[in-house]
Amino acid sequence: MYLFFYLFRIMLYAIILSNTIFADTKIDLRVKELELVDFVHLVSKTTKKNIIMIDKPKGSVEFALFSKISENELENILDTTLQANGYALIKNNDIFTIVDKSKINTKSRKIIELKNIEAQFIQEIISNSYDKDNASVDVDRYGNLVILYGNEQYINKLEAFIKELDIEKLQIYVEAKIIEISEIGFREVGFKYGLNSALLSGNSLYTLSAELGLKGGKVTIPSGFDLNYPTSLVKSSLNLWTTLSLLQTNNALEIISEPSILALNNQESSIYVGKRQSIQTSTTTDKNGNPIPNMERVDIGLSLKVKPRITSDNKVMLDIKVQQEEASENGASLSPVSDKKEIQTTAIVQSGENVILGGYIKNKSNVIEDSVPFFSSLPIFGNLFKYNKDSKDKISLVVILTPHIVPSSKDLTYLQYELTKLKMLESKYSKDLLNKLEYKKEDKTLNITNDLYSEALKSFYSSY
Repeated sequence: MYLFFYLFRIMLYAIILSNTIFADTKIDLRVKELELVDFVHLVSKTTKKNIIMIDKPKGSVEFALFSKISENELENILDTTLQANGYALIKNNDIFTIVDKSKINTKSRKIIELKNIEAQFIQEIISNSYDKDNASVDVDRYGNLVILYGNEQYINKLEAFIKELDIEKLQIYVEAKIIEISEIGFREVGFKYGLNSALLSGNSLYTLSAELGLKGGKVTIPSGFDLNYPTSLVKSSLNLWTTLSLLQTNNALEIISEPSILALNNQESSIYVGKRQSIQTSTTTDKNGNPIPNMERVDIGLSLKVKPRITSDNKVMLDIKVQQEEASENGASLSPVSDKKEIQTTAIVQSGENVILGGYIKNKSNVIEDSVPFFSSLPIFGNLFKYNKDSKDKISLVVILTPHIVPSSKDLTYLQYELTKLKMLESKYSKDLLNKLEYKKEDKTLNITNDLYSEALKSFYSSY
């Protein structure tokens, strides 16, 4: 019964086409829900082409033509229909072959020029995941190229995967400020301007800048500043820089270095501030018994390593490692010893927010010469009007880091231009607040005569 129905359909299509095949080279054809296998037979009879079905196509076809078509156009319809269903029509003169496209082992070679990621990294990423039977992957490190060779379909998949990896990376501009703060100078600023936070034990830039913020009033971000930093963050930054300016103006702070780093997202960068110094590591003797020192050149200074990583909520995670190494004289011998201090931490901050790292404290002794004016300059007797006083101070080394995300559609020049606007605002804010503090200091009604401060001053200096 099925065979009869099948033959009937073939005969029906033959009758439909019989008038056009012999009368004209154009074919009037309409197909509705015809099995692909039947459509192949129809095309074969119409075009007089032998079609070999290595793989029997599955699926159906349905189309309606507005006008008559030629035999070549009918072949193209067959080719397009087979392609859409995962089959290929291979033409060889008058013999056509239908095969499953997945079984075609067409070799292809592609050279991909990478723009943002190094070629060897791509090779490492895909080395354990790609099928070595279907493709080979080589790299040209000098040209930063990836060369793919193998099965065409597999090569296309690898190419798409590589392009997903080769995306433009965001950059983070990290400003660093390395400073030394005198504890005596810090306290004197507190006494001078009536700043309670500077008189507390464990002097802190955080607390002092917070107190100055209360005295500074509101902050208005100027128009044209396009970094979209929140007002609270800008004010916090202004208060910190004003604090540093106040301490520096009163000789309580010394800026050691102000380096900056431009780092790729999730890439470590480093800063080194210091010098190379010769250190005696051991001593040998010559044949006459004379000592010969063995010297080694080492880095003495501060090393800062930062690995910034942008989080999903557009904050910056900083992996920070600070290492300070100093050479100091060894009391038991003439050879210096190396004194190393290290801090390793992780912080998550907003773009433009400050990270303050402290804890490096060293003692400093100075001899202060005091004298009586005029009499101390007299010959012979002048020394009677001079005396020396030992001053002991504690110096804190503080590192301040400020990361800034470079906007994806901008460059470093744009960011630095915007930061220049911010620094101009900092300069104006600091000047206004310092003038305000000086005015209060000179106002007799606000002058520090409080017994609490007087007692604290006596207690502080008596400890030295």
